[in-house]
Order: sequence, then structure tokens, then C-alpha cells
Amino acid sequence: MVFFPAWLWSWAPQTKLITTSYSEQLATRDAKRAFELMTSDWYRERWPDLEIIGGERASMQNYTNTQRGLRFSTPMNGAVTGFHAHGLVCDDPIKVQDLQLGGDSAAAALEKVRDKWDTTFSSRSAHPATFTRIIIAQRLAVGDLSGVMIERGA
Repeated sequence: MVFFPAWLWSWAPQTKLITTSYSEQLATRDAKRAFELMTSDWYRERWPDLEIIGGERASMQNYTNTQRGLRFSTPMNGAVTGFHAHGLVCDDPIKVQDLQLGGDSAAAALEKVRDKWDTTFSSRSAHPATFTRIIIAQRLAVGDLSGVMIERGA
């Protein structure tokens, strides 16, 4: 999830995003790559008024821009209390290996993701009427997050 925030900030720099993945390593990797893109000479030449002004420089997980935009990156099991956003983007909400064992452990892993999506993440909207949630994932099981959203018509 590198290019979407950079593209979004090129025309809507005030957007606040919460981005997530099943692991902290992936969430951090993608946030750092997006940070590097948006601070590159190529990006800065095209959008000179947009500067990254805040962030945890060691990990590049969370940063803001000069237009009050925010990227807050966290794993699915991470804390998001205190952060509100215009959108939530989830890239791979569950680890494939968590489902390979099948049975009760797979069911529990699926339920944990669905519960986090429906409780913690659903209450993070800055503007409930326009809050956007995006899931980027392969279908892994009947009860996975993508399937649940399809069933709900969301």
C-alpha cells in the first residue's frame, strides 16, 4: 500500500488515512516506502506545496503533511484509539498461514479480524457520512473479511 496514499495526497492532501495490514512489519514497510516516494525529488517536483512535516522518523509509520493530512499505520491487532480518519485502507487483513491449519484456530483468526473491523476500526471515522473503507485482499475463506463485506453489500 505504497502508491494509493501518495496519489490521494496529490489531489486531496488534507485526507487522513488509517492503513493496516496483518503484521506490523508489512504496515511499516509500506508506510516507509510511501514516505520515501513522497519525499523524493520526483514527487516534490510535481507537488512542491506538499511536505511531510511530522512522523516517527525511525519507523516512518505515522506522519502528517503541510495540509493537515495524516497517515497512521498499524497492524490489525494494533491500537488506533485517539485517531480519526477520512478513510481506512486494509491491505491483507489476515495472514494466509493463520488459516492453513483450519478448524477452530482458523475460525478464531477470522473472527478476530471481523471483530476488529466491526468494532475498533469502525469507530475511527472523522466524518461518518463520508468515511471510506477499502479492503485489498485475496479471498482466503468463506468467512474472511472480503466475503463478509460482500454478504453485507458493503
